[in-house]
Amino acid sequence: MPQGPNEFDPREALLAFENHSWPKAALTLDPSHGLTLVNKTTTATTVNPGPITKDFTLLGQAVTIEATPKSWTWHWGDNTTETTTHPGTDGTISHAYPRAGQNLNPRVDVTYTGRWKLADGAWQTIPTTHTVTGNALNLDVHEAVIHLTR
Repeated sequence: MPQGPNEFDPREALLAFENHSWPKAALTLDPSHGLTLVNKTTTATTVNPGPITKDFTLLGQAVTIEATPKSWTWHWGDNTTETTTHPGTDGTISHAYPRAGQNLNPRVDVTYTGRWKLADGAWQTIPTTHTVTGNALNLDVHEAVIHLTR
């Protein structure tokens, strides 16, 4: 069906939402030196950037798209994951590694919901989400060995 000069196809907003480079979640671990111990709690956090808006010109129309973080998926690097609806800034996201291992690469992915509007029009919900894969960190898990001395 041909579009008139003032018609806008919402699929263009969906494509722009899916194809734009929304911010990655930056993982911070505590302890922060790339080393943790077996069975020691390693705490993870990231930043919630809040809603992010971006202006586009799509099919000759001014369109604003807003992406809002909805969830964070924590990939611990040992084949386990956890999904939360908050970025862990309260210190509640943690993981204990059950065994020693080298070259673990934990990361956090952020999933955005979206909405769009034409110029001064009403906001329209984008019916899908978009997940951005975070950058992995290097983490070594070591086992503490106790040596008794006199």
